[in-house]
Amino acid sequence: MFTVVWGLISFRNEILIGKKREGPHPYGLGGKWHIIGGRVEKNESEEEALKREIREETGLKIQNIRKLSEKIFKNLKGEEVKVVVFYCEVRNKNAKAMSDLEEGKWVKKEKLLEEVCKRVRDDLISMENVMKFLES
Repeated sequence: MFTVVWGLISFRNEILIGKKREGPHPYGLGGKWHIIGGRVEKNESEEEALKREIREETGLKIQNIRKLSEKIFKNLKGEEVKVVVFYCEVRNKNAKAMSDLEEGKWVKKEKLLEEVCKRVRDDLISMENVMKFLES
């Protein structure tokens, strides 16, 4: 089993989402809108991985990080993956699509579930603390 971190990157009442480049992806996200994040590397904490992934994919530095939820899912190969969702904030909306992102966009918090792909939406809906955050 390995761990993946997702960041609900917030600026005021908006959340940044990203669209992966087309192509194979272990979680089926190629060409789809998703929550920004990635895999935790060896000897790296979940929070360190979150900061690194967001910086690599958007150029943003995050602050006020708070763990919301975690749950085990299966990827397309049937491997167990622990997905950890964090809330974090940024000081500006100057994100750039970098690394494996094709583009990024800011969406209203209440519209987040409508904007991400079905796989991510279903996973978020199954996480009680994430839903409490989105409904607050």
